Amino acid sequence: LEALGAMVMFQRRFPEADELLNESLRLNRELYGEDDVDHVAHALGTLAVLRTKQRRLPEAEDLNRQVLQMRLDHFGDQHPQIALSLHNLAHVLMRQGRHAEAEESFREALAIQRAVYGDEHPLVVRTLRYLAGELVALGRRPERDTLTRSRAERWDLERLEREYILECLEETHWHQGEAAQILGINRRTLYRKLKKYREDGLLADHQVLQ
Repeated sequence: LEALGAMVMFQRRFPEADELLNESLRLNRELYGEDDVDHVAHALGTLAVLRTKQRRLPEAEDLNRQVLQMRLDHFGDQHPQIALSLHNLAHVLMRQGRHAEAEESFREALAIQRAVYGDEHPLVVRTLRYLAGELVALGRRPERDTLTRSRAERWDLERLEREYILECLEETHWHQGEAAQILGINRRTLYRKLKKYREDGLLADHQVLQ
């Protein structure tokens, strides 16, 4: 049921997804108990993704906090699952414009990921990209030592900002007003950046004008 619910969710059939995911959560709780960190926590996390896509962000935040606490109680505070939960929570905080709180959660997730995986793992790179975006939203330049990708290579700050902006646009289906709100900048500033990316050959005309 959860897999089917996730499939129709990504097709943006939200009422059907809501019914399927809630039924999946109910069944998992009956089978495995309220505190199960595998099936129940995963079902709660998938429901949180749906709430985010529905823009029911306070509910998504509450669900993510439930999952985080369940995993903390079971794994302690240095497990990769904790990093995943912190990242998911930070993402919802970011969508609510709570950039300072999102930064804190991204940094906690990053510390765990680096300790477990090292600096070059894709999950570390993903969290770095989001963290850089939060610092930009807060009007701060990402510090190079924090955003080191590997011993031999450092992220270019403009590239980090660009990738973060484009990721937000993809997530909002290129709705510039919504993306600008997530990014913590006004729409005119976002348009200027997209226009520059087009002039640099990084975007097509239709992407800037959407």
